[in-house]
Amino acid sequence: MARTDDLRVLRYIPFEEIHLKVLGFYCTNYDKTFDFLENMNPWFLTPRVAREIFALEPELFYNLPDHAKNEEMCRRAVWHDGSYLQYVPEKWKTPELCMEAIRRSPYAIAHLPESMKSPDLYMSLVRENPQNLKGVPREARTPEMSREAFERTYGKDKTDFSVISALSDPALVLQVFREQDDPQQIHRLMSVLHLNRRLVTEEVALEAVRKDAGVLYDIPQRAITPLVADTAVRGDPRMIQWVPRELRTADLCLYAEAAHPELRVYVPDEIAKGRNIYSFHRQVDAKLRQPLEYEQYKTLYSGGAVRVNNVWTSVAGEIDCCEVRYDRKTEKLKLRIVEPPREKKAQPKVAPRKPARGPKL
Repeated sequence: MARTDDLRVLRYIPFEEIHLKVLGFYCTNYDKTFDFLENMNPWFLTPRVAREIFALEPELFYNLPDHAKNEEMCRRAVWHDGSYLQYVPEKWKTPELCMEAIRRSPYAIAHLPESMKSPDLYMSLVRENPQNLKGVPREARTPEMSREAFERTYGKDKTDFSVISALSDPALVLQVFREQDDPQQIHRLMSVLHLNRRLVTEEVALEAVRKDAGVLYDIPQRAITPLVADTAVRGDPRMIQWVPRELRTADLCLYAEAAHPELRVYVPDEIAKGRNIYSFHRQVDAKLRQPLEYEQYKTLYSGGAVRVNNVWTSVAGEIDCCEVRYDRKTEKLKLRIVEPPREKKAQPKVAPRKPARGPKL
């Protein structure tokens, strides 16, 4: 070993003293200790060497073979991180050790011995600490457990979202969204729900985009309904890019592009080339040589008339003001010159005269 830095030779060295010596001069950080452990023959790894490795890097407990672990090392491991219970050999998983692990981390609950697992235990753990709901297996979380954890966190503090992603009842999540109005809190809630996307139902998605349209990108596509998509784009036209392609209607695409012309890149070809209000607005723009407002396109397409200023035509030149109407039978725009509305001049106000006073008698 003095002549090489290649730790692969450890696989062929069965002597504990040599392992300890290499561990002492080579393993100066996590990566080197990991390298040492990876190259050792696990059957040559004694409890003494394992204790030294654990003392240097407790995080490597998961990589130590079970035969090299003892009760004391397991106890120290769960004190370091309760979730390390998953790497503790079954014979060392005493009720005392398991409860200590749970006090350190709720995620130890999933790794309890089968003999300890029960609905009653899970409920008592949630009552003891609502954060323990996070460690209860999803299929074992009952509505009662969710309600208990919910009432003891969010129920006491409306900014405490710590167990929201662990809930099993979407109705509780919907309640939170209905009670929150701050867009920043809505954004924070959606970030929390990344841990449990199943809680983002269609109702939750709709409530979220009503409060903050910008969270549409964070909503699973299965929860985006036509109403959710429409609400989000009306709130922020840029959200058209996150609307599933099959839900991008001609009207929705027109609304987005009328607000931000650069969003036309998100218009599906079948809409751009079809016969609909979106392709109609392209024809209007080409005819009038200027864009209109979204509501004006809607009025024209439904048969109404709108007034437009400064329209250039090849026949009459530039028209100061004209009325534009769409004839559905001929599928043509008709223009009629009208007088621009005159501004009424405000008449100066004349102060009322004070009555003359007679002579004092």
